[in-house]
Amino acid sequence: MILLLVSFFDRHCLLLQSCCFYLLNVYKVLKIKVFKFNECRVTSHNKGHGKFSGILGSIGCVMDDNVSFKIGSGFKLEQRKNPPPIGSVVVFKYKEMTKYGKPRFPVFLRMKEE
Repeated sequence: MILLLVSFFDRHCLLLQSCCFYLLNVYKVLKIKVFKFNECRVTSHNKGHGKFSGILGSIGCVMDDNVSFKIGSGFKLEQRKNPPPIGSVVVFKYKEMTKYGKPRFPVFLRMKEE
């Protein structure tokens, strides 16, 4: 892990890390995370468990390079009751890619406007 500390204006410091950076102030510390964005096609609806019993738990998706994965977070309750239709294109954010080429920690953002 590489850390780099940059000081500016005598009161603020910027701590750079490989995945995010921290803005250090006299009063507080802000962690700023960097995300990547992509699109995928919905292939299935998976039912939920626990508090999401009876509604959408996650959607199965496939990207353009035929990598399939599931997105289970980022949905509002209304979106879980009326999920994106199968075959529609959705936009999601993720942290990084795994060694298998799947997005790590995908989060649903919205349906793509056609």
